[in-house]
Amino acid sequence: MKFIYKLKRTLYRGFKRDRFRVINREGIDYLVNYKNSIDRKLIVDGGYEKEQIACLMQLANKHKCTIFYDIGANIGLYTLSLSRLPLLKKIVAFEPLPANICQFKANLLLNKLHDIVGLKAIGLSDYSGDIAFLGNTGNSTGRSRVKETNINVLDESKFEERVIQVDRLDNLEEVKGELIVIKIDVEGHELNALRGMENLLADNRCILQIESYDINFPEIDSYLTDKGYKIISNIGVDRYYSNF
Repeated sequence: MKFIYKLKRTLYRGFKRDRFRVINREGIDYLVNYKNSIDRKLIVDGGYEKEQIACLMQLANKHKCTIFYDIGANIGLYTLSLSRLPLLKKIVAFEPLPANICQFKANLLLNKLHDIVGLKAIGLSDYSGDIAFLGNTGNSTGRSRVKETNINVLDESKFEERVIQVDRLDNLEEVKGELIVIKIDVEGHELNALRGMENLLADNRCILQIESYDINFPEIDSYLTDKGYKIISNIGVDRYYSNF
């Protein structure tokens, strides 16, 4: 498998010269950047987090969810896939990094979703205001994260500090009595994001996919358990919760 992966990488070297190109994977068009590791997975492997996306789609479809919140949306991989679910009537994505936002908008336009998906250029937390953010300037925009909850040792030369705006999801969305599916991938800021959606989690039936590393998982699990949520599945560091 490693040999095949290396061979494919060699065949796609031409992407480095053009940098951006449009590809189609499983009926979805993507503007991809060979420099970025997530994009390379799409180019070479045909997808990124395919097992996780398939699991979330299956859960959302099984429980007839009608709203999807994509938190830490990056270039829109989850949004583009879940937009195919016929029962979803509302999709809102949150992404604070300007480069990702531009690429996400292009992907929405390519797939004629620009009038359907609400893309908000903001991060989610447990308060409203500004916060220091570490934007990855290397080959993985998906590793960008809020500075104060940075839980991993990083090569600081590959990150540029900037200020982004954050808000509570409860301030942005007033929803009650709905079936909601939520994906959270915010590189260590998960608990803060959850605390900022306390009302939404209490007032709706929700399915959550949360990427949480072992170092911060116990606190996240304790918080959700206290709110009436239980783990229903996991794929590596991605845990799936439900309150019904």
